[in-house]
Amino acid sequence: MSNATKFSSYEFSGLDELLAVADKLPVAETKSLAKFPRAAETWRNAGDYKAVFSGDRLWQISGKNYTVVQHAALIKAVVSQLAELGLDDSGRVDTWNEEGRIWITALSPSEFEPISGDRYRDGVLFANSYDGSTAVSAAYYAWRKVCENGLHAWTKEMSARKIHVGSSSVRNWVRLAIRRIREQRPEFERLVQRAAQERLNEDVNAVLKRFEIGPKVADKLVAKLERTTDLTKYDVANALTSYAAHELRTRPLAREKYEDMARRVMVAPTMPPIRRSETVK
Repeated sequence: MSNATKFSSYEFSGLDELLAVADKLPVAETKSLAKFPRAAETWRNAGDYKAVFSGDRLWQISGKNYTVVQHAALIKAVVSQLAELGLDDSGRVDTWNEEGRIWITALSPSEFEPISGDRYRDGVLFANSYDGSTAVSAAYYAWRKVCENGLHAWTKEMSARKIHVGSSSVRNWVRLAIRRIREQRPEFERLVQRAAQERLNEDVNAVLKRFEIGPKVADKLVAKLERTTDLTKYDVANALTSYAAHELRTRPLAREKYEDMARRVMVAPTMPPIRRSETVK
């Protein structure tokens, strides 16, 4: 399968365009696994499980109490809240695995400067999957406008697995998540201000090696920093997010991992990142 088949992206400007994206995404259905003989033959008690599918695409096999959250339902819940909170300027919906997993990013039209001359726009990110790779989740996002230096993901994951067992509504959870996310800008600003003043106390190559970044990518990151003297944690974090934004545009899982590394560098560069499913090369 080509990367183009795995990845797609929809830009939007305004809530009407975001709603239009919802109609383009697949709808997932569920049936007892027992009705899929070929898939069920390796499972005992197939009647205790569900098949989650779209057309002839089997996304996952889940417990019988599992409730699918439709991509369109999440988008519509987000729209209902963004309109109220004013986050209606622009954004995008990225998808992976033939649109089985989605990320919705919406940005605020207002700007702020945690440090002089470094302008940001903040916003929110929501994610969902049909393939079981993630529950409905949310994060605070900030877009650094200087050199369009990537999306920084902070305070991930505000996850809502209980929605998948039908014990909470998507709309109510989105409302709560957005309010919590909007309260996180001051924390983000303090983190940037602190990291911009704290020098890196070891060679940057040692930090990149600790994060298990391969030599080819490490060379690219170091090249971004060659003109910078007295490197700070913030400098290294921005090199990571710049690489993620510009060179991992069509690989959202890898991009997400580099964004998480950037956050960890700013907080504690001596700690390696949490291992995830996609290896960083």
